[in-house]
Amino acid sequence: MARRKSAKLENADIVGVFGGSGTGKTWRMRAITKRDKRLIIWDVMGEYDVRMQVVDTMPELLEVVRSGSFRVSYRPSFDELASEFSRFCRVAYAVGRLRAVVEELNQVTKPSYAPPDWLNLCSRGRHRGVRIAGASQRPAQVDKGFIGNMTEVYAGRLPYKNDWKSLEPLLGVDAAKLATLKKPGQLHWKA
Repeated sequence: MARRKSAKLENADIVGVFGGSGTGKTWRMRAITKRDKRLIIWDVMGEYDVRMQVVDTMPELLEVVRSGSFRVSYRPSFDELASEFSRFCRVAYAVGRLRAVVEELNQVTKPSYAPPDWLNLCSRGRHRGVRIAGASQRPAQVDKGFIGNMTEVYAGRLPYKNDWKSLEPLLGVDAAKLATLKKPGQLHWKA
């Protein structure tokens, strides 16, 4: 009996970008994604509209991602954030071979809770070629599933001990420096 060749697994690529207001999170995210040919962004604040398509409904998002390459900002309805976020995660997983960016991650996850579709994306997305980047002002307010799976971190000024303590296992003793970083400085760690 012939052995079936297994599919080549992608390396995990999960980037966290953290820091207080004005510390360069959006700038960093734009730098991370500038070469991505297949990109979907969960854009609650409406900060991404330069050189990309902007959609406001799930049917529009589904139509855009059917093309070979796409750079699309999805602006969800504030009335249905939880259900729309689950759909967004399912689309990213199903389409595969893309980068999914989630801005304001603390609005859709909690330290002790990750929505099931987000957890699936973070823990199994690499099998579908999904690279993830998530941003939040405070890492202590983000689910531990995302934090624990990060392969790269950019962190700006974080004055609260709980925030830099949540990144300390990755950044080591340098995490304490996050309390005194000047804007727009960032510490960087990569696995």
